[in-house]
Amino acid sequence: MSNFIDFDAWWNYQQPAQTAEKFAALLQQWAAGEKNEQYVCLLTQLARTQSLQRNFTEAHHYLDQAAELMTDAMPLAKVRYGLERGRTFNSAQQKEPAIPLFEMAYQTALSINETAFAVDAAHMLAIAMPSTEQQLAWNHIAIDLAESSTDPNAQQWLGSLYNNTAWTHFDMGDYERALSIFETALQWRQDNHHSESTIFVARWSVARCLRALLRTQEALAIQQSLCEEMTQHAQPDGYVYEELAECWAALGDKATARPYYQLAHQYLSQDAYLTTHEAERIQNLWQKSQETSD
Repeated sequence: MSNFIDFDAWWNYQQPAQTAEKFAALLQQWAAGEKNEQYVCLLTQLARTQSLQRNFTEAHHYLDQAAELMTDAMPLAKVRYGLERGRTFNSAQQKEPAIPLFEMAYQTALSINETAFAVDAAHMLAIAMPSTEQQLAWNHIAIDLAESSTDPNAQQWLGSLYNNTAWTHFDMGDYERALSIFETALQWRQDNHHSESTIFVARWSVARCLRALLRTQEALAIQQSLCEEMTQHAQPDGYVYEELAECWAALGDKATARPYYQLAHQYLSQDAYLTTHEAERIQNLWQKSQETSD
């Protein structure tokens, strides 16, 4: 176990349980070996697999083990520990204790010239900060770092960073600025040959912003194109149905909007996060799906 292991290459973020099995098997192989910096880093990644599954107690258990073994001579482990302990708190809606952990990870990553991890920490600070001004400030720090870096791992953060920054401007009601950044994010993902799924979401985001700008026909055209694609791939998306419904309703065609509201409610009501945190949105979709045209 002396060779450096690229734990990030082992990850499938869409399947954290499967990734956990791989990391747990590696941990077993390491059981009788040296509890060095890589071992501590592995514990932090096992914690992340649990945090993504919302098993926060188990995540903290791995992080407690990492903290016991970590020394000042393990700066990379310190970075990963700060990121994952912070993410665990943040995912559990405990943002206040997460912030100093992300700040520690950011400063430590910079001190050892690990730009990609510094970008990750800055991106997490933008998520955890309480005010939109702080969120934007950290997003711009992260973007500047990623854009100026020659490290591909740092540059790969740009799609997410552009997206997050755009949504912050959107939530502030600055739709023109948001649209410009959403379009930059889409172009960046296309130029860098990202997956169809991420480009799909980027196009949806552009269309959502166009609707907010009352450019409804343009928004509708994009959503219709997305709908055709998801139908071809038999992958229904409640968010696309919701936007189609809202576009048709904005254009005064409630009859056409109604079945899309029904489909949006059907699929989005199965989303545990939305039913917990945006119950009113789900209820509104149901009510609109029951309305008759004038």
